[in-house]
This record gives sequence, C-alpha cells and structure tokens, in this order.
Amino acid sequence: SLIKYSYYLCIIKNINKSWLKMAHSKKLFNNQSINKLNMISITFASLLLALFIMIAVFNSYTQYKNDIKLLESEYIKSQKKFIKQETKRVLNYIKYKHKNIGSIPLKQLQNEIVDVIENIRDERDGTGYVFIYTFNGINIADPILKENAGKNLIDFKDPNGKRVIKDLIDISKNSDGGYVNYVWNKPTTNKLSPKVSYAISYKPLNWMIGSGIYLDDIDIVLKKKKDEYYKKISQYLLQTLLLILILFIIGSLIYKYLMSIIQDDIKFIKKASKELESIDTKDISFKDFKQVAYHINIMNDELKDLNKNLEEK
Repeated sequence: SLIKYSYYLCIIKNINKSWLKMAHSKKLFNNQSINKLNMISITFASLLLALFIMIAVFNSYTQYKNDIKLLESEYIKSQKKFIKQETKRVLNYIKYKHKNIGSIPLKQLQNEIVDVIENIRDERDGTGYVFIYTFNGINIADPILKENAGKNLIDFKDPNGKRVIKDLIDISKNSDGGYVNYVWNKPTTNKLSPKVSYAISYKPLNWMIGSGIYLDDIDIVLKKKKDEYYKKISQYLLQTLLLILILFIIGSLIYKYLMSIIQDDIKFIKKASKELESIDTKDISFKDFKQVAYHINIMNDELKDLNKNLEEK
C-alpha cells in the first residue's frame, strides 16, 4: 500500500509541476488577486486530498475483496478436510467391524453400523452426517432421509441435472476417494442448498461411504466479515472527514490571519505611494513586500527631489 501511495503521489507531483509550468507559460494568473489565487490553491489541494482518499478507499475495498476470496477458499478447504476425516473415521470403523464381527449376517452388520452413524451426526446444524450406498445405488444408511432406506437412487438427479449418487459412487472408487459438488435439501431450513460431499469406497462390501457439508454456511461467515469491513471503512471515513474538517478550520484561520497581514502591508505601500512618504520596513511583515517598499522609497525620494527642483529646471 505504501508503494502504491508513493507511486500516486509521484504522479500527482509531476502533474502539479506540469500544471504550474503551463500556468506560468500561459500567464494564467494575469490580473488575478491574491485572494483568488489562494482560493484556487485551496480548491486544488482539496481535490488532491479527495483523490488521495478515494485511492485509499479503493485499495481498502480491493483488500477486502481479496480477503473475502481467501476466507471463502480457506473455509471450503477446511470443511472439505473435516468431512474427509469424518468419512474415513466411519470407514475405519466399518473395516474393523467387518473384519472382527465373525459370521454375523450382513443385515445385522448394516443395522449396527446405521445405529452408530445415527448417533455420531450433529442434529444441531443437520450437517456432517454419514451416508452409505451400494455400488448399485441402493441406500443403506441415511440418518436424515430414513425413508430412502433400501431404495435404488442411482438415477436421482439434483435440480441441475447432476446424477448425485452415481457421481459419488464413481468418484469413491478412486484410491483416495473424491469430492462432488451438487444441490441438496438442507434439513435445518428445508431448502435446496449447495453442498459438497466426500465419498470413498469399501470394496469388500461394495459400499460407498460419504459425508457432506452445506456451503451456504459460508454466507454467515462472509456476512460477518462484510459487516466488519463496513464498520471499519465507516470509521475510517468518519475519522478522515473529521481530520479534513479540523484541517479546514485551522487552514481557514491561518489563511485569514495571513491575509490580514498581507492587507496591512498593502495598505502601508498604497499610502506611501500616494503621499510620497517613506515606508518604514519595520512595519512590513513579509520579506517580499519589504523589497517592494525599498524600491518605492527610492522612487519616492527621486520624485521628491524632482518636485523640489522642478521650478528651477
């Protein structure tokens, strides 16, 4: 940000130099009063300050957008990691039960696993539950949609036409499983929401084990971040406007004070030039006006001498 500001200030400085050069060459200030020139300077400075504030706000907004993208990316990444861990935890349990259960019927094994899955899900937010399907698409376990138990959902499609169960089964057969994005009904809101699920297979039983997370939860996180940004930018703008107001008041007082001194110097010079009196440079405040007074004194002395000897000449 400092590099950007330095770059912008260099541009403004160069523009200012070019503008002053052009103004001098074109004699833009001919027949202009000091008051008017000061007002032009103040207006120009105010415009530069406004430009600087706009650049600062724009950079802040750009940083906010980047933070939002990063936050969203990190949130989805962490959620994917979470559902992968949960799914593999259930997979390890299934492996253990299958290898150490003995000659228990498959149906009884399924019932025990379904009972465990039912108790590990978080009922508060309706997410993080584990579902199991056979490679043929038959529902074995779904703690939310229990009425689907035993149904073949291989051809089920979400509102976008994606064959969700088939895609999950296909990607689960990869060595480390995989992720599928789709739209699904969210239990807590009973509305369709974007969702991402991780699925991995347990080939000895021809099962696909999966778990998912609803992505609309990120909206809550992003809204919080957005509110923080607006609060921050509001405070920043308020502080900036307050600073500008203070500087304006101080600048106006200084300007008024300086102009009163300039007016006093000009009065002395005017009076001396009319009455051919010498100007006491101690009464003049500004160095530039002292030089003017010095030359006026010389001129007045010459005029006095001319008037004194005019009749003789």
